[in-house]
Amino acid sequence: MINRGDLSAIEENLCKDDPLWMIERHFVIHNKIGQLQLLRLRQAQKRAHNVLQYCHDKGVPARLINSKSRKKGLSTYYCAYAFHQYLTRDVNVMIIAHLKSLSETLMSYVHRFYEYLDQPFDPSIPPIRKPDLHKGTSSKDTFRLDGYQARIWVGTAKDIYAGTGETPQILLASEAAKWDTGAETAISLLQSVAMKPGTTVIYECTFNGEDALFFPEWKKAYDNSRLRFDDKDNVIFEVTRPEKWNHFVPYFTGAGDDPDVPVPFLSDADKARFETSLTEQEKVWMGKFGMSLEAINGMRAIFAAQCRGRDDIRRQEYAMTPEEAVVASGDSRFNVEKILALRDKYVEDGERGTLQHSTRWDKKILFNKDIGGDLIRYRQPKPNHRYVIGVDTAEGKYDEKYGNDPDSTVASVHDLDENMEQVAVIYGRISSENIIAPLKMLAEYYNTAFVVIENNSTGTHTCIEMAKVYPREHLYHSGDIVHEKFRTTREIGWKTTVATKGRLIGWLAEAIEENAVTVHCDKTFEELLHYKKKPGGGTEAAPGYHDDHTIAIALAVVGAKSRPVILDKRQTDSIERYYQLPKQSPKRPEHDLGGYY
Repeated sequence: MINRGDLSAIEENLCKDDPLWMIERHFVIHNKIGQLQLLRLRQAQKRAHNVLQYCHDKGVPARLINSKSRKKGLSTYYCAYAFHQYLTRDVNVMIIAHLKSLSETLMSYVHRFYEYLDQPFDPSIPPIRKPDLHKGTSSKDTFRLDGYQARIWVGTAKDIYAGTGETPQILLASEAAKWDTGAETAISLLQSVAMKPGTTVIYECTFNGEDALFFPEWKKAYDNSRLRFDDKDNVIFEVTRPEKWNHFVPYFTGAGDDPDVPVPFLSDADKARFETSLTEQEKVWMGKFGMSLEAINGMRAIFAAQCRGRDDIRRQEYAMTPEEAVVASGDSRFNVEKILALRDKYVEDGERGTLQHSTRWDKKILFNKDIGGDLIRYRQPKPNHRYVIGVDTAEGKYDEKYGNDPDSTVASVHDLDENMEQVAVIYGRISSENIIAPLKMLAEYYNTAFVVIENNSTGTHTCIEMAKVYPREHLYHSGDIVHEKFRTTREIGWKTTVATKGRLIGWLAEAIEENAVTVHCDKTFEELLHYKKKPGGGTEAAPGYHDDHTIAIALAVVGAKSRPVILDKRQTDSIERYYQLPKQSPKRPEHDLGGYY
């Protein structure tokens, strides 16, 4: 028969080899009602553990960046993981938070794990030994065991030099989006952790808009890799763009992952009645995230009680996606709720391809499918329909701070006779001289569309060259729109200045509010969601984003407001048959043409 001491020795070996074994059988926490209990990991915590274990099993440094919509005990788990690594490997652990109170709370978890380490809460679990504390070392911000060379240290990010004198193997950065010294502190911390197997860096945080540290790192991880879990929560991970990946595994925990959310129904009849009342948004959640009716029922209860019926609070505290959480915590210029709803309803993949002239005598322009093409077509041109194109040309700008892709040339095509529906878009790294031919062909393909080109920087060249090859009456000129009618010059293109940018973005915002524009391009939606108000006034793309699609669609709105009446000489019917004249509304200022198009 194996005696108790032998069982304890076996238990200690199992604890050393398996972090989950020790954490769930020997680490104690306070539950929601203040009672002590063993730390039994929930799904969100187990998935985080599986990601870290996946990295270790692959023999690579563990780098996890965890965004979350609300508290799910993840900080508790990360402290438990760090304490296990310290106990079993004698490695230095550093825990950084944005506030001293939070850092002390995280350290209190460590002290509690230690305090009850040799006091099994389950009689069937053999006890394990608890090392003595190192005399004179442990405090609110430092923990060290007797016989250990390493220690656990906590601090705040307010110290810009945090980590420069430390050599941790485990780093936990909590609420990094709220760090005052942000990126400077992060750089010193990251430099202190060797990029070697056996080391771990964990960033965990709720979003705080597009902050200077957490969000750029999250974006570089999220945009360039993909994390999924199978039905047993095993990790499925893929790096989609190795050249841009920052070696962090992005893990988002949303409201749909919370096991506390579902609320059961009292009867099958209640459940059936509930199903008939589902909103469009709830149907999207069920289809996209696999949420059950019980989970939707729970979300309604949360929305009414904890979110006070406000969707902005729901997106922040109970976000379903990281995009929701980011935009809810930022200061967006456009109506986020509206854009999210429109994206769920209208986003499409479209067809990628190119345009070229046929070899027939008529040289008809044809669309050819090509997955490498810069053109995405959502709708074919319709006879007698009027189209407008907004064009923002690339300047080749990189965001030096965030190192993202350079800006793109974007041409967004919209159908005036179908609620300004986006029917096609060209975007890519296309220079101002190389966009001329495809833009001309695109405009001709869509019934000789009216083209509005931003006449700034590289756009000036595009305006000049387009005037040589495309009918001038189908190109926007300064003065075409009412507020510019007293200009003495008639330059081709829209000139964006401090004075005109507010109008440009304002018209787009109004068009979105009044459902006067329909978008299908997901990239366009992404830019609209991350277009922000500047603290000192004005607007701009959030850090790590560009505004090319936003400006292009805004220019298309300008085109819809100012498209001139062009009479086809071959027709004898009234002008109105072909082009509907905009009517001035007496209730609106002169520069607003009213009723949109």
